[in-house]
Amino acid sequence: MCSRCETVLWQNPKPASAVAVVDDDSVLLVQRGTAPDEGQWSLPAGFLEIDESHRECAVRELTEETGMQAPEDAVDTHETLKITQRATEHVVVAVFTLDREDARGPVEAGSDAADATFWSADRIEEDIGDVREPYRPVLESIVNQKIHRDVEPKS
Repeated sequence: MCSRCETVLWQNPKPASAVAVVDDDSVLLVQRGTAPDEGQWSLPAGFLEIDESHRECAVRELTEETGMQAPEDAVDTHETLKITQRATEHVVVAVFTLDREDARGPVEAGSDAADATFWSADRIEEDIGDVREPYRPVLESIVNQKIHRDVEPKS
């Protein structure tokens, strides 16, 4: 609140959605072709449009960034993240999972993605530093929960 005029300055987060497509022991990731974090790997994700739900956004972003299509009722809620992209930009991301068998089409990087490919659970563990930082714990949790793989704790 401004102490002079008592105007409330809202700093509400922007809503976004992301989707992790799981295929046996791998997860679909896209390499960002634009800022922020150009060159880093991420889940297909983006901001909600004014007239869509989080699920609608997740399947739209999946199509835009990878060419794959999926019905909204096939995506399952996984978790919600709070991301601070810059000191003044806050984002709340609803993260969904989707089984590859429920999606259609080949994987092809969209216009804002430099690449799109499935990463094995082993590659996620080995190359986690190449993944955008906010999505690292999510991928580790998906590897543990959805891929049903025991990951030994790192010392």
